[in-house]
Amino acid sequence: MIPAPAGSLAASGGDMAHFMIAHLQNGEYHGRRVLPEQIAKMMHETPTDMIPPLHRMMLGFYEQDYNGHRVISHGGDTEWMHSYLHLFPDDHVGIYMSFNSLGRDGAAGVVRQALFDQFVDRYFPGPGLAPVKVSAETAAQHAHLMAGYYDDSRRPERSFLNVLSLIGPVKVEADKDNHLTVSLIKDRNGTARKYVEIEPFVWRALDSNWRLAAKTADGHVVRLSVDEVSPFMVFEPFDWWRSPAWIRPAVVVALAACLLTALLWPVAAIVRRRLKAPLTLAGVPARARLYSRIAAAVLAGVSVAWLVLIMTALEKTAMLSPALDPLLLTMYTLSLVGYVGGTAVMLWSTYATWTSARPWTAKLWSAVLGLSALVLLWVAYTYHLLSFMTRY
Repeated sequence: MIPAPAGSLAASGGDMAHFMIAHLQNGEYHGRRVLPEQIAKMMHETPTDMIPPLHRMMLGFYEQDYNGHRVISHGGDTEWMHSYLHLFPDDHVGIYMSFNSLGRDGAAGVVRQALFDQFVDRYFPGPGLAPVKVSAETAAQHAHLMAGYYDDSRRPERSFLNVLSLIGPVKVEADKDNHLTVSLIKDRNGTARKYVEIEPFVWRALDSNWRLAAKTADGHVVRLSVDEVSPFMVFEPFDWWRSPAWIRPAVVVALAACLLTALLWPVAAIVRRRLKAPLTLAGVPARARLYSRIAAAVLAGVSVAWLVLIMTALEKTAMLSPALDPLLLTMYTLSLVGYVGGTAVMLWSTYATWTSARPWTAKLWSAVLGLSALVLLWVAYTYHLLSFMTRY
């Protein structure tokens, strides 16, 4: 069951045609007024600017202007249907498409965008590609400024799914020719679309007039977007404290350290037993070593469990329902015990190791484990793996 109004209304193609005709006639259908004209015009002509000169948000519609023609649109996806509606108010034309399957590798999205592009190019051809009006030096400076990780404004903010911003952040990169790519935006062949700067902080695709633009302040990028998803999705730079630029490599190292420690713990015991070389530690150092191994196993286990849950839920989206709540609350509880308790135990073990007569290698590894625990706790807190939130 999909919550209203996001996908709970179903309509046939014929009914959508009636809907489109009524809007193209500003609320009139077959000589009857079904929507006051001033309301229809308000829906079609009340823009909210997000990032000029990119497309703007209307009331219930958003702009998708192309080849110099005004286009207002609305699209959407459920688990089963994938649809798009485009109206050309000044040309009295509309096109609607709906697919009953996403297709392999999200093919429905590619097909519907290609259908729209080719429909407009055939029936409403434009003047050609916008010329480049930016010097190579300026393009290089702006490309360097734009490169980095960005957070999607359309995201789960307070639930465990917020961690998707860390797993798959939007990344802007610049190549040697100062062309920009946005990891989320692909061409029809599945490769990252390349953009060339045509005006200050305005880029267009190399082979079309679909644009990318950014809003800046005090020499920093505030937000950016691209025509295809503006204005309902904008991308903003991460705050440093939750930036994937340092958290992603830190998490890889931290998880690897905990996993390695947990996996090698029984291996080392077996080797010592076969070589008849028992562990000579006793007292506090022995407890510190034991507790650090237990904490590493708990931290690694909870992290891997979260990863499996999230990847499975993304593959089988039907899981994202109230039926998931018991498992989710269990994971939050395990996170509280694992990340908070595991980090406390690990920090004590690190302290105990450094204040004992252990060799420097043991002290160094205990420090690595202590820092690893802090990193994993920071990620759990920052990305809401401790939130106990069941709304997403």
